[in-house]
Amino acid sequence: MDLIGRDEILFDLLKNAELRILDAVVKKINIFVVGTKGLCIEVDFYHPQYDGRNLRLRFLGIKEYSFYHNDSHIFYNVECYKLIMDGELYYLSLDPEDEFSTEASDSDQDLIVFRNFEGLFLESNQANPEIL
Repeated sequence: MDLIGRDEILFDLLKNAELRILDAVVKKINIFVVGTKGLCIEVDFYHPQYDGRNLRLRFLGIKEYSFYHNDSHIFYNVECYKLIMDGELYYLSLDPEDEFSTEASDSDQDLIVFRNFEGLFLESNQANPEIL
């Protein structure tokens, strides 16, 4: 695993499209508790520009999250997203009502509200374990 950046640095990389999740494919979502630190969510993205590696965004200090899936839809292409910072919290929606809005919306879907996050590059064999 190669660390890309954390918090404000990672926020800037994503906002400036130096690190791309637009047009990426979500390969995996992990949700688990980390000791006394609370809930952690990891989202692994595949994008052709990453040369066979996957991008993992790890979210910590989770205030709220919501993901929805219906088997009549393909899982999961990132066609647009909204990433904003509101005080001490970050907000990411992978299915926003208005991707250009700078405010959270009750109509946004597939979202995470969090205090900290980090980005990592994973070799593809680390990101996609075999399912038996």
